[in-house]
Order: sequence, then structure tokens, then C-alpha cells
Amino acid sequence: MESFRSFDLFVAFSLLFMPQCSPFLNGWPTYARPSVTFRIPCLKDNLKSEPPHDQTAVEIDRRRLLQYGTASTIMYIADPAQAATSETAIRQDVKDVKPLSLDTSPTAVSMERRILQLLPIKNGVFQTLEEYVVRLSSLRSSPEDGKLLKKTVKNLESAINYLDKNRRSLEPVFNEEDDAIFQIEKAERGERVIESFRSELSILLALSKVGDIDQLLERQKSALLALADIGELLVSQFPLDVPKDGKFSFLPRLLGRCYATLQFKRDNRILGTATILADGFIAPITAGNFVDLCMRGFYDGLPVKTEKKRFGGSMLSRAGFLSLESLGFDIEKEESDPSSPSTVVSLPIFGSYRDGFYDPLTGKPRRIPLEILCQDSSSGPSKLSYERGFSELLDPFTNIDESSKPLIDFELKGLVALNHERSPGSSEFFVLPDTMPSDKRRFANKQYAPFGYVTNGYDVIQSLKAGDVISEVSISQFGTQNLVKIRGTSFSDVVQRDEE
Repeated sequence: MESFRSFDLFVAFSLLFMPQCSPFLNGWPTYARPSVTFRIPCLKDNLKSEPPHDQTAVEIDRRRLLQYGTASTIMYIADPAQAATSETAIRQDVKDVKPLSLDTSPTAVSMERRILQLLPIKNGVFQTLEEYVVRLSSLRSSPEDGKLLKKTVKNLESAINYLDKNRRSLEPVFNEEDDAIFQIEKAERGERVIESFRSELSILLALSKVGDIDQLLERQKSALLALADIGELLVSQFPLDVPKDGKFSFLPRLLGRCYATLQFKRDNRILGTATILADGFIAPITAGNFVDLCMRGFYDGLPVKTEKKRFGGSMLSRAGFLSLESLGFDIEKEESDPSSPSTVVSLPIFGSYRDGFYDPLTGKPRRIPLEILCQDSSSGPSKLSYERGFSELLDPFTNIDESSKPLIDFELKGLVALNHERSPGSSEFFVLPDTMPSDKRRFANKQYAPFGYVTNGYDVIQSLKAGDVISEVSISQFGTQNLVKIRGTSFSDVVQRDEE
């Protein structure tokens, strides 16, 4: 790989100063700029993903060449004969073209869209790019419509051109509290996530050209998540008021987002991995607790347990587990009374260990209040609410108003929630099973605090059973920068704790 890196630098240098050297590179896959064309070797390890079709062009990593301000696009051509003659024409005089008018219903990417909508940013370029990607959902209702598919191809071409012209509008926002090192890391991540999103757009374009609608709609989710990574860097100020006083001061909080990847094993055999996006924009204390435990290695080696859980009904009837048996994913419908239906579900519980995590700062099990992001009305501001009656921890607290509506509904598949029972949560979390009907999922609203989403490996999560083990957890180093701890573990902090 060292020799290939040297070659990359040679090509970049030649682009700047020796455009006449392109004939010496004849016969290799092509990347191009309007006035000059070069050909470079494509290594499989350098691909963002495998080509989805034998004749499909898929973009590879452009970052090292883009830093010189030279390359517009790099394409991998699977067919050697096509590679010998293909060139990618990129227009320099791109106009601000709005997306073509396409029907956007139904939109089957609700979780990804919600992740985007929670970002408190007002950026016209960002919103336009979101619209470009969301409009692909119109193909879901009319997959055989040839005219619609042609419009989609033009839409995606326009989206790529629009992104190339307006990249500067997507550069990260730097805050006063960011130190110099973090600003550098933020700028580098900004480059990476923009390139990742552009790669997703190129793959979507390739899929639309070959008419692979199923793969295109599946890949649409990845594009929206890549755009959300850009959006997080555009947030100028964390929008929620997180309690800091009293016992809340002992709890870590996530003022942003962070990815965690969990690997699972069964009988020492790796089952696969699942990636969870912990989201401080919906539950900063709950998400902060999860990220903190991941960083401490708390979840490493803990087994999965499967338990039977009631959703709906009265508080007394739903509090606590109904049994400790491993029951798989079978669902049994129950009604505690005619006016208060409920459902009983068997699901895996992750992160279970005795009384939970013992915080070295307090010497006691850490307790996390039921934290729900609510909206008082359809147009009112969102705020964090904390349930009364779960613990004396919540003093002072804001009670969950029965008339308020949670902004995150459990009908969204893939939500990760902290397990609250008779007492506040600590370390346990769960994901509702696929087999649970959507009309029953709403029973979990206001009972449990969603704090993240399964963005990858959802099938692995759904396949787990009692006895499987979380073998290891890796965490995004950049995301950990968003974790804030009000109190440290120094001697003075401990003395202050004892005095309180």
C-alpha cells in the first residue's frame, strides 16, 4: 500500500503541474476533469463498496486527490473494455437547480428522516440535499414508471453537481469552546463525511441507471444517515436544557451523537456486529450514560438475557418483568381490563449485571431517570421531561405531562431504549422485536426512554437469544468528544460529594 500512496501523490502533483503527462497513464480506469483526463489503477481495497452491477460505475475514495483541489470525480469501471474509453464529464458551470417535482409518498425512511429532523440547523444547502434524497421514495409506489426513473437519474446528477458547487456551505461550524485540536479533528471529519455522502449519491446514481430500485431504496437510508453526519457538524449550539444541579450533576450527558459498534458471540462463534447511534438530541443523559459505559468497557462480556415484558395497561400491571424465562420472540396479547389493552412481548435485554453500574463517583449504583423528549403541541418547542415517582433522584424535576407528545415514537423500528422498571434505569437496554405489531409499539411511549437507533446490523439484533454474549464494544472516538461530565473523580470532587 505504501507504493500506491506514493503513486497517488504523483498523480495529484501531475494534475497540478503536468497535465500533459496523461498519455503515459493510458489503459487504466478513468477519472476526469473537464479539461484534462487521467487514468489510475483501482485497487479493490480502495473501493467504498463492491460494484452493485457488472457494468456499473461506483465512486471510490477521492479524498487524497480532492485535498489538492484537482479531481472532480473518480470512478471504478467494472468492464475493462468500457474503462478503456470511458470518461466522466463534470460540468463546472453548475446552476442552482432545485430538485425535480416528484411524488414523495409513501416515505418509508422514517427513522433516518427523524434523525435528520432532530438536528437544530437552518442551512439551505443541507435542506436541499435532504430533499433530493427523500424524493427517491416516490419510486416505492411506482417502481415500473420509466419516466419517473429517468427523472430520478436527472435528480441525482443534479444533486451531485449541487453538492460539488456548494461544498463550502457544508463546512463544520466551530464553537468558542472548541479547542484547536478539536477544531482540526472537526475539520477533518467534515471532509470525510462530505465525501462519504457524495459516494452514497454516486452509488444511488449508478443503481438508478441500471434500474435496481430495491437496492436504490435500501441505499437511500445510508445516504440519509451520511447526510445526518454532515448535519451534526453544522449545529452551532446544543438545543436542549439539560439539568445540571443536585444529583443530576453526577450524571454524564451526550451533547451530540456517538456511534458504538457491538460484536456478538454464541458459543465462541461470532454472530456479527450491530451499530448503535446514541443520540443526545433526544435523551442527553440516557445517551451519555450508554456512551460512558461503553467507554468503560462495562458491556464487554455481558450475556444477553431474554425476558417477558408487558406493554400497556396500568402502571402497577406493567411494572416489572413477568418472568425470567427465555421465550424467544413470541407475542402473547393480553388485556388487563377492557378499557386498557396491553401486550406481552418476549425480547432480549442487553447490559444486565446485578444492580447495574456502580458509579465510582458515588459508590452507589448509577440511576438514570426516565428521560423523554416531548412537545407540548404540534408547533410548540420541544423540551426534556422527567417522570415523577420513579426515584427521589428527580428533585427538582419536570413531570411528563399527559397531554404532551413524545417526539420519538416506538413505532419507528430500530429504536434503542433504556430499560426502566420499578426503579430508574441503569445499564440495561433493549430493542423491540420485529414481530411486535406497530399498533402495540405505541404502548412503550412514555414508559421507556429511547436514546438511539440501530443503524447497521438490525438483523443481528433480531436474531439474538438468551446466552449470547456482547464480546466487545468499539466506540467512535470523535463521538466521545460530545460526552460531558460535570464532576470529575478528583479528591475535591469526592469531598464535595460527601458534603452534599
